[in-house]
Amino acid sequence: MTSQNGRGTLTIRDFKEGDQGVYTCEAMNSKGLVFAIPDGNLSLSQRPNPETMDVIFYVRDTVVSSSLYALAEIDKAVVKKVEELFSDPMSEIREIRSSAERQLQCGVPNKGNVYGQEGPRSRRKRLAGWKETLPTQIQWQVAIQDEGLIHCGGAYLGGCWVLTAAHCVRPKPKSFRIKLSLWRKHRKQSTTESIPVKNIIIHNEYNPQTHANDIALVQLETLPLSDKCVQDNPAVRTVGVPWSTQQFQPNDTCTISGWGKEATLKWANMTLIGNCENYYKDRFLPGMECAGDLEGKVDSCQGDSGGPLVCTDASGLSYVWGIVSWGNKCSEPNYPGVYTKVAHYFDWIRFHTGWPAVTKYNQ
Repeated sequence: MTSQNGRGTLTIRDFKEGDQGVYTCEAMNSKGLVFAIPDGNLSLSQRPNPETMDVIFYVRDTVVSSSLYALAEIDKAVVKKVEELFSDPMSEIREIRSSAERQLQCGVPNKGNVYGQEGPRSRRKRLAGWKETLPTQIQWQVAIQDEGLIHCGGAYLGGCWVLTAAHCVRPKPKSFRIKLSLWRKHRKQSTTESIPVKNIIIHNEYNPQTHANDIALVQLETLPLSDKCVQDNPAVRTVGVPWSTQQFQPNDTCTISGWGKEATLKWANMTLIGNCENYYKDRFLPGMECAGDLEGKVDSCQGDSGGPLVCTDASGLSYVWGIVSWGNKCSEPNYPGVYTKVAHYFDWIRFHTGWPAVTKYNQ
């Protein structure tokens, strides 16, 4: 199933006269991921010639957006046209995927911040140590304020949702506020927003002793007289949610950000490290990811717990690949930082946010 300009294409093979019912097809986003399951009612009124062949049925589907990265709704579809398939179906799919990527808005790194200054963003270039960010440079970074104090960070996923580590929160939403577009920890800027928390969802299998499933979702309160939780703000942007644990590989360079003990938000490049069980043995569990420097020069312990480890793909789209979770002391050689691997929890995030598999917030 592909979709463009309100027209869907459902390919059905080896059908015969009398076939009817609801045919289920899977719509793909630009990365080949199912993002909706529209249904089409189909009844053949005449025998095809030849008796079995490949055909395309053009159906009316429901796409609720003006852009291709939109989410679709499950709905009935009506057959409008039948024609034989002579062309390569993948050529149309490739064209649609390319168009979708061009229109994509989430997970796009900020190439220049609101104040017109350029921010450093390179997937492969490595920089030693932590660097101070520029104002509004890392637009998905949030600070989690717990009874007035900031000890943790998080990533803004879009809508009313923030992703962080389970060890950063507890099920008392009234004790927390989320600060977006915060640069200096104790001084808000003109773009800073402070939002109360409606709900906190901690993974039900989180284990504080082993750090297993160290992940939580923070749901923001809606604005007065609105269904939005965050005002339109040029200094706030969402980061993508990865759907596959294979999207990024060992030796890819990603970016960590946080305040740590400093007053100003900082960032550093981290290299993804494979075979982490070699360093942590049985302490390294499914759903964990290692990143950092085996020489101990840069470590996420110098940033904030719960903060995002963000990786950028070849097309320039950024994903929250990890959440700062734990490590062996700080900057100790041969003990890289350990992160919650977000892609491992893709279905969990979908379930609790209520989002379809792919939306404008996680494409």
